[in-house]
Amino acid sequence: MALIDWNESLATNIPQIDQQHKKLVELINKVSQAMKNSQGNEILLEVMTELLSYTKSHFRSEEQFMASMNYPKLAEHKQVHAAVTQQVTDLYNKVKEGKFVSSVQISNLLKEWISGHILKVDMHYVKYREHINKSKQPVTG
Repeated sequence: MALIDWNESLATNIPQIDQQHKKLVELINKVSQAMKNSQGNEILLEVMTELLSYTKSHFRSEEQFMASMNYPKLAEHKQVHAAVTQQVTDLYNKVKEGKFVSSVQISNLLKEWISGHILKVDMHYVKYREHINKSKQPVTG
C-alpha cells in the first residue's frame, strides 16, 4: 500500500510540475516501502540519495517557473523549499551515518511535505498563474 496516492487534488495543471510531483510521490512511496520492508540501510540510503537529488532538482525547476511569471512570493517560496531540503538532508545524513531513523517519523514528514506543500504552498503560485492567464485574455464583446 502506498503512503501517498497521486490524485487530482495534487494536480497543478502545469504538465512539467505535475510530472515532477508524481516522481516525488513515487520516490516518497519508495522510501516508505523500503522502511516498511526493513530493507538494509544501503537500500534506504540509495533511495534517500535519489529523493534528495530529485528534490533539489525539482525545487530549482519550480523556482525557475515561478521566476518566469514574476511570481511575487518567490522569495518566500524559496525559503520553504530551503527548509524542506534541510529536513530531507537531515534525514539523509542520519541514514548515511547509520543512526536510527523512525519509519513513522520519515513517513509522516514525507507525507506532510508532499501533501502540505503541494496542496497549500504550491497552489498559491498556481492561482497566481491562473489570474495572470485570465488577465491576458483578450476582451471580446
